[in-house]
Amino acid sequence: MLLFWLIVAGLVTELPGAIALLILPLLLVAFIALHVLARRPTTIELSRLSPPSIKVLVQFGIPISLLLVTGDIFWLIAEDRLNQESDPLPLATILAFVTLFPLVEEFGFRLWVQTPLERKLGGGVSVFLVALLFALFHDASFPLPQLIAGLGFGVALIMTGSIWVPVVMHVFQNMLLVFLGGMPVVQSWAVSLAENEANWVPVASAACWGSALLFLVTWYRYHRTNPVQTSS
Repeated sequence: MLLFWLIVAGLVTELPGAIALLILPLLLVAFIALHVLARRPTTIELSRLSPPSIKVLVQFGIPISLLLVTGDIFWLIAEDRLNQESDPLPLATILAFVTLFPLVEEFGFRLWVQTPLERKLGGGVSVFLVALLFALFHDASFPLPQLIAGLGFGVALIMTGSIWVPVVMHVFQNMLLVFLGGMPVVQSWAVSLAENEANWVPVASAACWGSALLFLVTWYRYHRTNPVQTSS
């Protein structure tokens, strides 16, 4: 099911702009509707469909996402992959990137794959294996940003008990990457740093990712004895 929806999402981005913009919201509705009608959720999956509180998103999801996406930007600069030569993305592709792909990927990797694995392998092993699969799916050359993000999304699901927390985190990260990556001032700054081979850029990337993971560990240790309230 995950592979099917990822293929469908990818095909949408290849359609002409007006058609893609028309089909995209229909696919979002269809994804949720078919998920329910097919009775896909198991008992534990259903429990993870509960909405999170705004407090959880503000105090946990958004700060983690900001640290992760900042680390991603520094990593892209260090790899000289954020430059002014990139073509602007079509609107339909951008909307799919910040809505459909995060929804499908988080339901697929975290709800449909990680959740059943947790009962067999435990939380830590399941989070790592699914994060590794998530990273390799994006790029067979093992992209570090996707691995780190996958770890963050997986731990967020376990800690909050709501799939909507990693979904919102994923949407927020993709939205920031598109917005910041498309800003001329950011592109100019990135090219300048890449050309000067600034040694502190990889360190800054590692520091942001490390801070995000430290934030995750701190929350996990605290909420083992103080459970997170997932609903408003």
